Amino acid sequence: MHISENIRKAHESLSKTNLKFLEFVERNPWCLKHSLYEGLQWPYRKIVLQPWPLFIDQRLKKEAADSSISVFNLIKKIPGKIFNFDAREMGHYYEIPGESMAYILAGVTEEHLHYLLGRGDFIHTPSQGFKCIEYNIAGNLGCWELPFWHSMYMKNITTAKFFEENHLEIINEDLVAVALKSYVNSLIKKFPHYPNEMNIAMVMTGHQDGILNSPVEKYSVSMYREILQSTNRNLHGELIVCDYNHLTVKGNFVYHKEKRILCIHENYAGFVPEEMLGVFCKGNLVINVGPLTFLMTNKLNIALLSEHEESDLFTPGERESIKKYIPWTRKTTPGQTCYRGETVNLETFVLANKDKLVLKPSLNYGGKQILIGIHTPQQAWEKEIKTAFLQKTWLIQEYLETSVYLFQEGEEGYAEHNIVWGMFVFGDTYAGSVLRTLATKSNKGIINIHQGADLTVVFEVRE
Repeated sequence: MHISENIRKAHESLSKTNLKFLEFVERNPWCLKHSLYEGLQWPYRKIVLQPWPLFIDQRLKKEAADSSISVFNLIKKIPGKIFNFDAREMGHYYEIPGESMAYILAGVTEEHLHYLLGRGDFIHTPSQGFKCIEYNIAGNLGCWELPFWHSMYMKNITTAKFFEENHLEIINEDLVAVALKSYVNSLIKKFPHYPNEMNIAMVMTGHQDGILNSPVEKYSVSMYREILQSTNRNLHGELIVCDYNHLTVKGNFVYHKEKRILCIHENYAGFVPEEMLGVFCKGNLVINVGPLTFLMTNKLNIALLSEHEESDLFTPGERESIKKYIPWTRKTTPGQTCYRGETVNLETFVLANKDKLVLKPSLNYGGKQILIGIHTPQQAWEKEIKTAFLQKTWLIQEYLETSVYLFQEGEEGYAEHNIVWGMFVFGDTYAGSVLRTLATKSNKGIINIHQGADLTVVFEVRE
């Protein structure tokens, strides 16, 4: 096994422990065998994890937390700062019809924006640190299994040996616990005079009432009771996993049987029945995230921030955060724009500079329809760009060179990989990261599990 000096430096830049793990593999070639990691499978969603984890120190954890929280806060300010909650103006920019925008914004206030759950996708560049390429703000965020995956790595025969030899102090937060604490705190603020019963409904498509189908569901139900007790001994309540048809609206409130529901966590990609949305509009229910998903998870938010990096709508500190964490990004609207201090015709510039750029749809997921200019023939690029400028629901973003790291590859081997960091923020709290890794030899450039990338975990260590 050969580890170049550049690779050693890249791994050590994340933590000394990260380099130690690479050297541990170098001393123990059996660590290259994929068959030794068969326990790293999550059968409930048929996920096979990348055998090697990543380790970050407290300096890099702070950098991850600062970047993910900063961008999350910036996105939450877009409706008020840029549009003053004007549905007509927002519909025009996002290319969303007026009646749909009215549904999305129904009952939404500045207060509601504080309760959201998000996961930002970041690239870590060698020279500029973390850059946010998109932000997902939704109830159906993936990777809620993260606490279980951490445990699986710590028990695997290969990685467990490394943990044992190095006496590591792991200080990761429990992702599920952080989310539930955020809910409890938001409910206490929202309903300060309500009795001590706080029931949450987690709604999922086709879910049977009273049946917990996965370890994550069982763990969440149990953890919620613990968090209520640890927050205030007088608090009690349940986290109820069900579908919308198990909930009813009586008067101005939502109930599950005889239990009043104060919060709905929807796993429905933003859909909420109108009668329950009405309860939310009256201020008697918290919905996370609900119809606002279609707005807050829209990739055009990154373009909006980039377009306003010099705008007085944002404070000097906010403008500095935009410049630091947001790559150059534009909505595919014909006309003049600024690129690196130069005024250019956007469509002409994009057609002539494909190797510097990436084309993305504003709402698709799973890496679908993304074009990496450097991996796209010029003729195909020109065809898609012309379509994108006609539809105006696409964005163009600068292509970022990512840091390269070594990960296990194949039946018995290793290879250089690019990675995307998925950073979770609940409310105003950083909750940890998960990685998507893809071998550089794939030549795809789209680092997404639906496009062949693997998932792996990030261990936060105290050194």
